[in-house]
Amino acid sequence: MSSDTCLGQSVTSESCAVVPAQALDKIPTGIEIYQYDTVPLGCRQPIVMIHGLLGEFHPFFRWQRLAQYLNQDKPFRNRYKIYLVRYNTQSSRQDLTQAFVAALHDFSRGHIITVVTISMSGAIIRDAMKDPALNQSIAKVLTLGAFFHGSPLFCAEWMKETIRKTHFSPLTKEERVLAYDLYFSRHKNLLLDYKWRNADETMQPDVQPPSSSNESLDEQSRSIDRKFIVYAGFIRSEFFPTVYSALHQLVVSPWAFFHTTLPAHLGFEHPALRFLNGLIATSVQSTGDRQDKTYALNDGISPISSGLLFAHSLINTKYNGNTYFTYLKANSDAGKARVFANIDHLTFIEGRGLNNPSKDVSDVFSKAEEARPMFTWILNDLLEE
Repeated sequence: MSSDTCLGQSVTSESCAVVPAQALDKIPTGIEIYQYDTVPLGCRQPIVMIHGLLGEFHPFFRWQRLAQYLNQDKPFRNRYKIYLVRYNTQSSRQDLTQAFVAALHDFSRGHIITVVTISMSGAIIRDAMKDPALNQSIAKVLTLGAFFHGSPLFCAEWMKETIRKTHFSPLTKEERVLAYDLYFSRHKNLLLDYKWRNADETMQPDVQPPSSSNESLDEQSRSIDRKFIVYAGFIRSEFFPTVYSALHQLVVSPWAFFHTTLPAHLGFEHPALRFLNGLIATSVQSTGDRQDKTYALNDGISPISSGLLFAHSLINTKYNGNTYFTYLKANSDAGKARVFANIDHLTFIEGRGLNNPSKDVSDVFSKAEEARPMFTWILNDLLEE
């Protein structure tokens, strides 16, 4: 690591190292902040982009496509200078929250900043903004695929019960439980810190996480949430908008194996997200049945209801037609909320929809706005006053 990397309280935003083009393999020991380029900040506003799980080991921390797109836009360059954050995503949520409070408060000294997050970092930054001094230094937060209420995927007993109840073959059951255990043995912090909070009260009693106190709804919390622009999305699949019959699934199972299951096990990310989409969608519930499509609206990591910033304690996750989207939009506490159809968790940083050569995606909350590429949605919302 370069000696002039912004690390915690070591330097200001004016003296950060330029982000290296190659991936870094050393585990970060603190919050590292890099300049995207060497153009002076001047009178512009810093925009800080914070990666998700294992982004610290990728070139540009997986922001290269979005950062390049944004920085090619002249109005954006005139308004913002990009900084990229690197941190250890295996650390606990509590430790990361404390580290970000200190690092961003020091980094933003004398500046008001905008923050863009992907995945797990959205909830971390919201936690950090409960610090009044840091909250005052942040003008806007754009979260991409955040899971403020956690995800069923990170509830081990619930997911393993789902696997055992939705597969007939004993071999398949044990193989998938083993794969789940092996993966999350390397990411235990997800199971500890990002479990589904059961805010919809659908979890079976024997797999429910320990109860936690309700979110505070005081004016400070509401003022924080109004600074957020939240993006969520869902994959169109055999579970949504129509749940296919058992016969249909049997007929297409050979194709599904080669299209999704095998590539997922070989480490391909989009097939893995399709695979996880099905696991979340079929989560065993305490009430209702599979036709409820309770969690079918997910991006392969978490249900859309988790990413829309519901601060009240009980949310409705049961899809009941287009009125459900009206309900979600009306009950989000964010300053602005968008839900995109037929995208997965990677679309936010890759910039393309699924099975759509045009890259255009639609916001189901805003029918009046035409479909456009994901990066264009992001750019427009960042430039909006």
